[in-house]
Amino acid sequence: MEFFKTTCPVSIGAAVGLAFAAALLYGVGLVIYRLTLHPLARFPGPKLAAATKWYEFYYDCIKAPGGQFLWETYRMHKKYGPIVRINPDELQVADPNWYDTLNAAGGAIRHKYPPAANLVGTPLGVFGTIDHHVHRVRKAPVASYFGRGNVVQAQSVMRTSVEKLSSQFHELYVSGKAINLRATLLAFATDLLGIYGFGGSLGLSDSEDKAMEFMHTMNAVAVVTPFFKQFPDALPWLFMLKPWMVKLIYPSVLPMLMLHRQMHARSEDSWSRWNKTVKSERKDPVKQTRAPDVFNGILYSGLPEDEKSVDRLSQDGFLAITAGGDPIARTLAIGTYYLLTKPEDLRLLCKELDTIMPDRNKLPELAELETLPFLTAVVKETMRIVGLAASRLPLISDTPLQYKEWVIPAGTPVGMSIHQVMHDEKYFPDADVFKPERWLEKREDGVQLERYYVPFGRGTRMCVGQHFAQAEIYLAMAAIFRRFDLQLFDTTFKRDVETVRDCFLTEARLESQGIRVKVVGERS
Repeated sequence: MEFFKTTCPVSIGAAVGLAFAAALLYGVGLVIYRLTLHPLARFPGPKLAAATKWYEFYYDCIKAPGGQFLWETYRMHKKYGPIVRINPDELQVADPNWYDTLNAAGGAIRHKYPPAANLVGTPLGVFGTIDHHVHRVRKAPVASYFGRGNVVQAQSVMRTSVEKLSSQFHELYVSGKAINLRATLLAFATDLLGIYGFGGSLGLSDSEDKAMEFMHTMNAVAVVTPFFKQFPDALPWLFMLKPWMVKLIYPSVLPMLMLHRQMHARSEDSWSRWNKTVKSERKDPVKQTRAPDVFNGILYSGLPEDEKSVDRLSQDGFLAITAGGDPIARTLAIGTYYLLTKPEDLRLLCKELDTIMPDRNKLPELAELETLPFLTAVVKETMRIVGLAASRLPLISDTPLQYKEWVIPAGTPVGMSIHQVMHDEKYFPDADVFKPERWLEKREDGVQLERYYVPFGRGTRMCVGQHFAQAEIYLAMAAIFRRFDLQLFDTTFKRDVETVRDCFLTEARLESQGIRVKVVGERS
């Protein structure tokens, strides 16, 4: 202590005070810079949002029920116009006609904004890739595997899963029990994705308890997603924790950690078999016959070897399994709700299905179902009103972008929301109302609604699983409504259906237990 008394000219208290003053001065200086000298200082928007990211944090993580910043941006656009500075570094545009420009539908270079890319903790996967050129390379074999041709050829796999789903509905009819539609459909969609692309089912459809547990896990993940949007670097650390630590911190997401490890083990097994084949037989892996899963689709592609690591495989697999099933389940469940509350729409759909499917036991080919105008209208309207991904996924252009009179500086992250595009009242009047007929009517103003139908995004970053998802929805919806009569059970729009949270996907209220129905009849 004598040493410090004789050599340290500043007391500890004074040092702390100086550090605090320096931090305060830095903070004040940063705010002044952001409001006056920042390249985005001239763009409209709330000054508080431009000054600090804690503004967004408040709406996503503090304001009940969480995930509220999406609706705050809607209010911003109403007040400030179609282009708004929503935080210190980012712009958002609410103009469906500019969607293709931002998303580079013509093939222009667009990098992903790092915080958005890091949202799910998969930096080596397709979703988490920041650089435009690396993304194109990584995406190619995955997009090919989920391409239209492969999906059509895999109808037998889908049909087997749909028949299993129908058997579950039959058992529920016999027992008279109510069914949690989201849990059942989430298990169905996730297991089918596992069978088709990742080496086998997770077995969720084999047990009601497993299905419910997985739904609760996904709900728990949804609750914390707004937090990870604000602190995206936290998720990779969570994956590195021991299971007992995760159980202590947030036990509801422990099954997600175990799934992450299971996917890593499957990836490691695929990589080991591929590596052994290449070394022992000395064959060019590009020329080998690809096994029927995504892992081998990547391994036996023309990618360089550093793009075939176990971590790369497991990250793409984990994201597909966890993020691929829930949008399908939510779409089917909400579509069912709307049909059961609109008897005329249900009657028209059943009549159309009866015509193409006179024998209830013989499910038509996917191509036949896709020709049905009212079924197609129901699918489109459901996907439009659900909005699937609510969160913006900002992109960055290497060159300046022009939006009306505004020149957006190169390197600026710019976001648009799929949910906002498909709920724009100018193109979708009564946007919150379920109206399948809007897809069948010719508009007097000549507007082509297809231009604004973007449930899977558009451009180079659009969802690679769109063909698989649509096929699954068509087949499942046709089977359910041709074969069964359903009735809502203890389900309300306000509690269980209405979108009130942006948890990357659109979500209902926290107290919702999911859409529930009873199977009250089997159609002949």
